[in-house]
Amino acid sequence: MIEICLVAIIFFLLLHNFAIQRQYLSHLKELESKVLGIDLGGKVATPNEIAENPYRDISEVSPNEIIK
Repeated sequence: MIEICLVAIIFFLLLHNFAIQRQYLSHLKELESKVLGIDLGGKVATPNEIAENPYRDISEVSPNEIIK
Protein backbone atom coordinates (compact mmCIF):
# COMPACT_ATOMS: atom_id res chain seq x y z
CA MET A 1 0.00 0.00 0.00
CA ILE A 2 2.84 2.38 0.82
CA GLU A 3 4.48 1.64 -2.52
CA ILE A 4 1.29 2.55 -4.39
CA CYS A 5 1.02 5.85 -2.51
CA LEU A 6 4.68 6.67 -3.19
CA VAL A 7 4.30 5.88 -6.89
CA ALA A 8 1.22 8.10 -7.07
CA ILE A 9 3.01 10.95 -5.27
CA ILE A 10 6.06 10.66 -7.54
CA PHE A 11 3.81 10.58 -10.61
CA PHE A 12 1.99 13.75 -9.57
CA LEU A 13 5.29 15.46 -8.73
CA LEU A 14 6.58 14.62 -12.21
CA LEU A 15 3.39 15.98 -13.80
CA HIS A 16 3.72 19.14 -11.73
CA ASN A 17 7.37 19.53 -12.74
CA PHE A 18 6.56 19.11 -16.45
CA ALA A 19 3.72 21.64 -16.18
CA ILE A 20 6.04 24.21 -14.58
CA GLN A 21 8.72 23.63 -17.24
CA ARG A 22 6.17 23.97 -20.04
CA GLN A 23 4.85 27.22 -18.55
CA TYR A 24 8.40 28.54 -18.16
CA LEU A 25 9.31 27.67 -21.76
CA SER A 26 6.17 29.31 -23.13
CA HIS A 27 6.96 32.40 -21.07
CA LEU A 28 10.48 32.47 -22.54
CA LYS A 29 9.07 32.12 -26.06
CA GLU A 30 6.69 35.06 -25.50
CA LEU A 31 9.49 37.15 -24.02
CA GLU A 32 11.81 36.34 -26.93
CA SER A 33 9.18 37.26 -29.51
CA LYS A 34 8.43 40.50 -27.64
CA VAL A 35 12.12 41.46 -27.51
CA LEU A 36 12.71 40.60 -31.18
CA GLY A 37 9.44 42.18 -32.30
CA ILE A 38 8.07 38.99 -33.86
CA ASP A 39 4.31 38.73 -34.29
CA LEU A 40 3.06 35.59 -32.55
CA GLY A 41 0.18 35.20 -35.00
CA GLY A 42 2.59 34.66 -37.87
CA LYS A 43 0.33 36.53 -40.29
CA VAL A 44 1.37 36.10 -43.92
CA ALA A 45 0.30 38.60 -46.55
CA THR A 46 -2.41 37.26 -48.82
CA PRO A 47 -2.31 37.99 -52.57
CA ASN A 48 -4.90 40.74 -52.04
CA GLU A 49 -2.65 42.49 -49.50
CA ILE A 50 0.50 42.45 -51.65
CA ALA A 51 1.11 45.83 -53.27
CA GLU A 52 1.44 46.07 -57.03
CA ASN A 53 5.01 46.34 -58.27
CA PRO A 54 5.50 49.94 -59.56
CA TYR A 55 8.56 49.05 -61.64
CA ARG A 56 8.48 47.86 -65.23
CA ASP A 57 10.58 45.21 -66.86
CA ILE A 58 13.45 46.57 -68.97
CA SER A 59 12.06 44.80 -72.03
CA GLU A 60 8.86 46.90 -71.79
CA VAL A 61 10.71 50.24 -71.79
CA SER A 62 11.18 51.91 -75.15
CA PRO A 63 14.65 53.16 -76.16
CA ASN A 64 13.33 56.76 -76.29
CA GLU A 65 12.43 56.61 -72.59
CA ILE A 66 15.85 55.20 -71.75
CA ILE A 67 17.59 58.08 -73.57
CA LYS A 68 15.53 60.62 -71.58
